[in-house]
Amino acid sequence: MEEKTNVLIVEDDKGLGEFLSTCLKEKGFSVEIVEDGGSALSHIEKRPPDLILLDIMIPVVDGFEVCCKLKQQEKFQNIPIIIITARSDQDSMMAGFESGVDDYLVKPLDTYELILKIEKALKVKELIDGLRKNLVNMSSEICPSISAIKKEAELLLKGKYGNLSKEQVQAIKNILKQISLYKKSSDFVSAQQHTHRMKSAIKRVKHKTQNL
Repeated sequence: MEEKTNVLIVEDDKGLGEFLSTCLKEKGFSVEIVEDGGSALSHIEKRPPDLILLDIMIPVVDGFEVCCKLKQQEKFQNIPIIIITARSDQDSMMAGFESGVDDYLVKPLDTYELILKIEKALKVKELIDGLRKNLVNMSSEICPSISAIKKEAELLLKGKYGNLSKEQVQAIKNILKQISLYKKSSDFVSAQQHTHRMKSAIKRVKHKTQNL
């Protein structure tokens, strides 16, 4: 059985949390709910979700701080975070994106728009995870060509699937940097192998010449 995509809802309004949970479950998602920032951080540490819906104004640790703490840890940086909040002012939106959120929705929520944003964020996550996996398996026969990985990474940076968070941009830039280093290393090894073959060929020619 295919494992369901897990969404963590961090919302202190129980009614809204249950409403969102019902909507997402109807779309085939697995859903868990916590009501404060401290519980969210503990839960994520034990069981990282595939995506987080995060309210800003929550007890213990607010949404901005939760996001900052997660984005500072490499193992959580590619988990998409969508802010859901009653704050619609420009300063709050800017603070959200500066903290590393992937998208921002203002209450009352349009569930159709929410699902679209969730699907887009998960698609970007899937592509970045795939690029990383391909880099790890770069020497494998089943791995796509380096040029294909590079092309997909560049398309992501150009906004093929919409805007990226600063952490996602950095992750993709790191992937492109690793590709560049890998290609340089491969070129160097190829050059060494070519030089070795040339030296061997010269030795064989010298040996044959001496025996004439």
